[in-house]
Amino acid sequence: MSLRSYTRGAAVLAGALSVLFAKEAFAQEKDGVRFRGGVALEGGVLAVPDIVTLGTAGISAQLGVQINNQFGVYVVPTLGALFNSNLGGVNVAGALMVDYTMLDNLITVGVGPDVGSFAAIGGSISQNGVSQSAAAGEFYGARFHFSVNPAVSIGSNGIRRKALMIGLDLRLLGGYGGFARQEATTSGSVSQNVAVGSFVVSPQFSIGYQAF
Repeated sequence: MSLRSYTRGAAVLAGALSVLFAKEAFAQEKDGVRFRGGVALEGGVLAVPDIVTLGTAGISAQLGVQINNQFGVYVVPTLGALFNSNLGGVNVAGALMVDYTMLDNLITVGVGPDVGSFAAIGGSISQNGVSQSAAAGEFYGARFHFSVNPAVSIGSNGIRRKALMIGLDLRLLGGYGGFARQEATTSGSVSQNVAVGSFVVSPQFSIGYQAF
């Protein structure tokens, strides 16, 4: 085979590769406004320091708009269960988030205002007597979001990304939270304990799916 044939073959191969990479780059560069949605399982802690600490487990969603490949705006409604050794209850929350995606869709960070309320009750009976407990609160503040997207695919329109999301959120809230406990012993004595706090910290781990 002559040198001219080798040269011609190399040129054809180089041309084919350049077209392939150009198509891939074009697909990645396509952009536009689109709907954003997602769902995730969450678990973590809701703590009113020095008052009450509760475990959390629930589900959250994403509903909003992806402005472009970097910026998104969406609401995060959350419904979850609360629990510890003495209490069980529910937690309802909502946040409005603005986030930024970077490093070729690998990392997303976000922040936004957050509001929520919770209520939990519990009781126990023993040979020494009966006890009843309750905790409740309403709070508002900020939610900070960090997530890794270890698996990302591009939709058929070349714009929408579909990703497995593993995240960590930190909720820092102020407001009102209270805890009350009453104990009645078999000897007839009754004791009460009431405490009130104005600050909540709630770290939440999550895993889910998002289209953005």
